[in-house]
Amino acid sequence: MRARVAFAHTAAVVGLIAVAVACGGGDEREPSGKSVARQYACLSCHGPDGQGGTGPTWVGLFGSEVTLTDGTTVTVDEEYLRLAVRQPAAQVREGMVVPMPVNSAVTDDDLELIIDYIKSLAPDA
Repeated sequence: MRARVAFAHTAAVVGLIAVAVACGGGDEREPSGKSVARQYACLSCHGPDGQGGTGPTWVGLFGSEVTLTDGTTVTVDEEYLRLAVRQPAAQVREGMVVPMPVNSAVTDDDLELIIDYIKSLAPDA
């Protein structure tokens, strides 16, 4: 009987460890800006880790220069990112086939968190 109880206890502990590992262990928290970006479905186009997809990558984006469809270049800073979310048709990146939707539901506070997350993906972050 003791062997069964010990085995059950060991199996339960192993199971909990497996769940903790699969879920990130609990000590690693997703950045709040990433969570907010997930909430607004930004990551469905910009990639689950900002690596891009339908939309451009966020990895290394902040501080970089991008070319717009009118041939001008702009440096990606906070203002560019705010405009890209609030008025995505104002400065369209060259090569973008699928237009970014207007994101009027994103609150100002949430937008700042998303921008902070994008900044954290810059090479100097």
